[in-house]
Amino acid sequence: MQKAVVIALAFVLAVSLGISGYLLIHKSEAERIADIEKKAQAGDAVAQFQLGQVYIHGNPDAGVESDAEQAEQWLQKSAVQKHKAAQYALGMFYQSAGDDVGAYAWLSIAASPTNDLAAQFRDAATKRMTEAQLAEARQLIVQLQSEIK
Repeated sequence: MQKAVVIALAFVLAVSLGISGYLLIHKSEAERIADIEKKAQAGDAVAQFQLGQVYIHGNPDAGVESDAEQAEQWLQKSAVQKHKAAQYALGMFYQSAGDDVGAYAWLSIAASPTNDLAAQFRDAATKRMTEAQLAEARQLIVQLQSEIK
């Protein structure tokens, strides 16, 4: 009988430690994202990019749902601060959303000798676009370049 009580207490302790560990990890992930958001709101381009990525993918451990509108907003804020990864991510975001004009514009801005992939995706978007869409995309590039700090 005493052995059964010891086993039951050991089981309760193990479950309690497991739950406590899960909550600790869960809380720390939420705190990490809260720290990123604080930096992003203060204008940190890297944090804005990271927060955009969090919203693209969501983070169940932190209780963050995927949110395309928030992802676009934070990636845009980072991209206009010359954050190349954000510019590329924003181009891919628009491409996945079926917005070839936005994809072409941001992938053109992100394309560089060190990011040939951006140029390849931009060129693929070009093949799907009409002449009017290409003209619109080129105008958008000019507008975006004037906004990039």
